[in-house]
Amino acid sequence: MCYCLMRSCQMKIHTTLSFVIYSRPQKRRHDNANVTLVSSSFRPIRRLVTKKKTSTKRNNNNPVWNEALVFNVNKDAIKTLHTELAIYHENLLGNSEFLGKVAIGPNSAEEELSHWNDVINSKSALARWHHLVAEDS
Repeated sequence: MCYCLMRSCQMKIHTTLSFVIYSRPQKRRHDNANVTLVSSSFRPIRRLVTKKKTSTKRNNNNPVWNEALVFNVNKDAIKTLHTELAIYHENLLGNSEFLGKVAIGPNSAEEELSHWNDVINSKSALARWHHLVAEDS
């Protein structure tokens, strides 16, 4: 699971969405070189708008990021955009192993959609746990 604090700050022309990633529960690895990061992409339905990453946490089986990923988007486009938060393990050779992701936006289902709608319609930050999905698409 991934703990995600989302905040929406809406202005006349654009909206600022920030995602604060706190941590993920422990996933045991057999090697000692645990390197974990969160990659976030913000996109309309079919193409990438922008992509950001957290810092990499090394040698830590239970990383805590507490970092904000901030996106400025056109206020009119907010209803067609979604974000995808993906967690990766990187080994010393630079290969990335996908661990899980969560997609949050207007086309999401259940808790993710509820979180998205609450954030878009609220003036405060709202934090929720989200289950990571194993498939990388």
